[in-house]
Amino acid sequence: MFLRILLLSFFLSLSLFGAPSIEQLKAAVIADPSLLDTPQAQAEMKKRGITKTDINAKLNKNKDLDTKIIEASDIQNNIDIVQTEENNETNTSEILDQSTLVEDINASFDRLNPFTYKTSREIREELSLKKQVLEKTKLTRYSESFYANKNNIDSSSLPTPDNYIISTGDMLSVHIYGDRDDKYELEVANDGTVDIEYLGPIHLAGKSYKEAKSTLKSSLKHHFKMSSFKVSISRYSSIQVTLIGDVKYPGIYNLSSFSTAKDLLIVSKGVRESASVRDISIKRGGKTIAKLDFYDLLFNAKSVGGTLLKHGDIVVVKKAQKLVSIDGFVNNAAIFELKGNESLAKLIEYAGGMKANASSRHIKVDRYSKNSIFETYSIAYAKAKNFVMQDGDKVFIYQLDASADKSINVYGNVIRPGSYRLTAGLDLTSFLQTQLKEGAKHFFLPETYFEYGIVKSYAKGLNFETKSFNLKKVIEGKENLKLYPQDELYIFSKNDLHSSEYITTKGDVLIEEGKLRFFEGMTIRDAIHGSGIDGILDDKISVTTINTPDRMPSTTFYSLKNDGNTRLSVYDEVQVYDYYKTHLLQPVSIKGEVVKPTTVFYEKNMSLAKLLNASGGTSIEAFLQKIEIVRYYIDETSKRKKKLLTVNLNEVDSSTYFLKPYDEVTVYKIPNWGEKKTVVLQGQVRFPGTYTVSNGEKLSSVIERAGGFTAEAFIEGAVFTRDSIRAQQVSNYNRALLKIKRELAVYNAMPANAKRSIGSTATSNTLNEVIVEAQKYEPLGRVSIKLTSDLEEFKKSQFDLVLKDKDTLTIPNQIDTVTVFGEVFNSSSFVYDSELDADEYIKMASGLSRAADEDSIYVIHADGRSELLSGGFFSASVKIQKGDTIVVPLYIKETNTLDIWDSVSRILASFAITVASLNTLGVI
Repeated sequence: MFLRILLLSFFLSLSLFGAPSIEQLKAAVIADPSLLDTPQAQAEMKKRGITKTDINAKLNKNKDLDTKIIEASDIQNNIDIVQTEENNETNTSEILDQSTLVEDINASFDRLNPFTYKTSREIREELSLKKQVLEKTKLTRYSESFYANKNNIDSSSLPTPDNYIISTGDMLSVHIYGDRDDKYELEVANDGTVDIEYLGPIHLAGKSYKEAKSTLKSSLKHHFKMSSFKVSISRYSSIQVTLIGDVKYPGIYNLSSFSTAKDLLIVSKGVRESASVRDISIKRGGKTIAKLDFYDLLFNAKSVGGTLLKHGDIVVVKKAQKLVSIDGFVNNAAIFELKGNESLAKLIEYAGGMKANASSRHIKVDRYSKNSIFETYSIAYAKAKNFVMQDGDKVFIYQLDASADKSINVYGNVIRPGSYRLTAGLDLTSFLQTQLKEGAKHFFLPETYFEYGIVKSYAKGLNFETKSFNLKKVIEGKENLKLYPQDELYIFSKNDLHSSEYITTKGDVLIEEGKLRFFEGMTIRDAIHGSGIDGILDDKISVTTINTPDRMPSTTFYSLKNDGNTRLSVYDEVQVYDYYKTHLLQPVSIKGEVVKPTTVFYEKNMSLAKLLNASGGTSIEAFLQKIEIVRYYIDETSKRKKKLLTVNLNEVDSSTYFLKPYDEVTVYKIPNWGEKKTVVLQGQVRFPGTYTVSNGEKLSSVIERAGGFTAEAFIEGAVFTRDSIRAQQVSNYNRALLKIKRELAVYNAMPANAKRSIGSTATSNTLNEVIVEAQKYEPLGRVSIKLTSDLEEFKKSQFDLVLKDKDTLTIPNQIDTVTVFGEVFNSSSFVYDSELDADEYIKMASGLSRAADEDSIYVIHADGRSELLSGGFFSASVKIQKGDTIVVPLYIKETNTLDIWDSVSRILASFAITVASLNTLGVI
């Protein structure tokens, strides 16, 4: 509460544009703690008896738990209007501010504790804040704001008085209506006349406004006999007046002839700080025609300065004879001008009177006497009427101090904590009985602890003392304490002194096990329902209590059905049990060719038919002649064993075949049901397509079913692929790539290699190129076979393979070329010539490039076999055939100890095989 009041007071003193929210104030102070060091904040903190440390502690705590804020609408619930005895010395010096609030220490959720430890420093800070320190503020003349008014007089909006004297330059507006409708604007000329059509000049200057209207109407009536007339002044003439004396800008001013001394002072931007606003003279023709005292206007709402100025008038502002200041707890702290024997009481009256919480005992007056002596007076307000003020006096009015407090403060577990009136001779019993006239429920909150209370008194020895009492006995009058002003009465709740009484619930089947608040009459069923039930409860409930003669725990088992209304005692522990943990569920399961394989809990005399129904029944593929059941049992050695049972549903009624707990039923599929193997024949066969094959069928059989080979078939280049081989090749391929990447990463991470020559960098770059290139290709799963056009002969060979699902045989067209691929100057295909060897084909490709590895040249035959050329660079040891591909690999210079060159070679070879298959055979 105090935090909200302080922050609002502080920020309202800084802003003229409305109060921010309390959350904005908190955020501002948290963001900029220096705001608490400003004079406004320090003044508010001292006024409310709190420290910067207190505020920071509140703000920090509110980050995790919002402090209970008492809004303005709730003030009546937290304060009691403080009344004081009327028979005091001055009848006013003891009156406290009726809106004074006692800080509600229950506003937060802290435990009530009057004995909270405070350090010596904290105590000193608290005492220092109780001191009444005179704080000086910069004061200004009370009348200064009057001259800040920038409004200029609008004479046209003001009624013209009848005694206004018409002069040269005035403009009169004449409206003729009746039998004629016309309007004239008549300006008074230098000769004092106005000129009207048909009438001629009429002399008006020097006449009063009343006389001028009469003259005009009389003259007009002679000519416009059937008309009526309305005369007004639409523009006033200008006058020149002189302003002299203690003003900011003395001189000659041109004003409207309708102006007064107030208008002149506003136009001239006011008077000096030392000038008098209570003795202003207007001189005309050498005589003083008026004296003005603006305090009559400011304080008595009397019309001041009504005298209209005339051309040539002189306004004289004299120097103030007596300027005094008043500050502190008054409504309008300022510098005031006093006249004659005006007293301190008159000064306080000018300042708007004292604030409600101002002290009337010691009014401080500082005085400079005869420019040589400084004196300080302490005046009681009762004597202020007789204390005459002098020029330069400085008055300060203090706030009421704690010694003026004639109330007691009640804290704790009551409905309306705060201050209460303390009448003379009132004791604690009388006070409480007075508050309880309408019943305890109208004063105490629930859970009040009636065995204990504390009164904290400010003793005569200027120290605080505490006295404890039995609240119940005090109310009954069996025990009593005398009360003194400023006493603090602490009423505790049970939870302030003891932990909240509870019982404990335990059990996996509860929604939320743990502590529950205990109330008298609470039963076992109440505790279980309070924790919530999530599952099936066993009827058995255990309760452990310490409500025994020796306070030792004792456990008793109850039936929830029969004993659920048994009352509990405080701190009892209620244990509940899951029904299915005390009554184990025994599963039986079924799998295989059923609609939905499932596991269910065993029921007594459960049949096989019921389990089949639970699974949705058997599928169309089910082999009913053999239902297998795995059954578990305990043998004579107490070991768990299993046995296999077989049921033929064509012979046994499933509804009469009973299962046992933990049985595992398997329904098998009809043999060969739904098994389908297909192979693909494409290319140069009579009937290419997809063929279904039976178990054990061979390649020759499918070729025969496809009508054999066409005349264009290049049998030597047949490509046979198998999924299982492709998967194995992919695995080996990826493993080799991973090894290269890992070895390359380790190699590049070594500091010694990072500083090596360009050759080292070239090796690293080459390997990176191999990795990038390798990622473009995927193994085909090719199996090298040797086909012959004579299928009978082929059936006898080892290449007549037993087919597997998704095998593929591709027979390419006739190929009459040989391809040279790799590190040659012109990779190309050449017409096959049986007389040429590998060397001659390489020459036809313009020879080897600089990057060629001449020791590792391969020949990839059309049937997928590969051979390394041996016996020298231009060896003819390998017979070149149609469809062959000669592969010249890239030469990789081994300049380091990387153990990955075999993997690189294998990958490069796989490139060649893949490219040869794609480019040379043209079948993929």
